[in-house]
Amino acid sequence: MFVEYWHNSDKLVDYFLVDAVLRLGYDEIPAVRMAIDDVCLNNNGCTHELYRNINSRFDENLWNALNSGSSCNVFKLSYKDPISPEPDTFYDRVVRPIPID
Repeated sequence: MFVEYWHNSDKLVDYFLVDAVLRLGYDEIPAVRMAIDDVCLNNNGCTHELYRNINSRFDENLWNALNSGSSCNVFKLSYKDPISPEPDTFYDRVVRPIPID
């Protein structure tokens, strides 16, 4: 469905289009429902922890806790808030090194 959409469009018509298609697949296609239901519970309330600490001084213990296998798999970040120019923040140590090409 998305392959055809992107062949004909170069931007999303709706911010929630991906969510709507996932919902449709979940409700109408048993294999999609099974695949989604088989995903184990993850990101137990820690999705925003890196965002909350992005301008804080880097803390190895917190970083290790966030990266423990049972903790977080995905972090939510935002471009909307300013990034501190201070060295050795979570942004400086974790996000800045990621190459964007």
